[in-house]
Amino acid sequence: MIFETTVVDDSNRDVFIAALSDEVRDEADLILGLYEIESDTACGVLAARGISDAGEENFALGVMEMVIHEDYDSPQSRSTLLRGLQDLAAESGFTAVYYSEFIDAKDSDNISKTLTDIGFYREEKELPLYEFSIRDIKAGNPESDMGCLTIDQLSDLQWEAFKEDASGYSFEIADRAYYDPKTSTFLVDEDGNIQAGLLTSLRMGDLYIEGVAAYGGDERALINDLIFWGCSSAKKSLSLGANVYIYMFTDRIYNKFLMDATQGKAARIGSLVNFTYSL
Repeated sequence: MIFETTVVDDSNRDVFIAALSDEVRDEADLILGLYEIESDTACGVLAARGISDAGEENFALGVMEMVIHEDYDSPQSRSTLLRGLQDLAAESGFTAVYYSEFIDAKDSDNISKTLTDIGFYREEKELPLYEFSIRDIKAGNPESDMGCLTIDQLSDLQWEAFKEDASGYSFEIADRAYYDPKTSTFLVDEDGNIQAGLLTSLRMGDLYIEGVAAYGGDERALINDLIFWGCSSAKKSLSLGANVYIYMFTDRIYNKFLMDATQGKAARIGSLVNFTYSL
């Protein structure tokens, strides 16, 4: 198979964008389509947006989403899409292309080679993804006298305050409606101020921990209580056979809690890996 790319515009938009989420379609600055030349079949799409830094607007392009139909997914098709983006970045005066991908542990070397062969550099900092079952969680008793609220119980003011207070943590906060209303958990003091939050989402019946922020005092105690209340909610609302997924940072406190709370059964299944192409 031989592949080629084309810029997606009004003339071919409907052919390519169906695979992209509504949010990505709205926010993308550039959409690139992939087609197989011999059959003239549209088989993939890549969305990217400009990234600013230090006051310099759109100095780099960041890949938001890349989707290739399973019948055409291969190192060659992926390389063709990313090369097309590299060419457009060069023509438009960008200085870099950023791409992040979740890589299963067993595929790490192959995918990394595909990308480095076309000029991407694999960054050292990676986010390992862990998997465990809800039934594996063993939560300790609460250690604080704080109240517990779910995300649908927060006032607009509380939610906006949490977004501001949690902005220094290494996760991106999406729209409120994105998160699971039953297991996204917040600890509040007697004045109603949020001191810690656990953001979760549901995908195909499994629970994803999107972010943890504990900034209102004793970090260890706050995380312990978040686990207790989040676990209680999860066991009530989800099947005990459901899986939980969490990207872990290198923070020792968080990693220790992960292993303690899952009785050592959390297993690393891969990593979110960042790649950079410099022009």
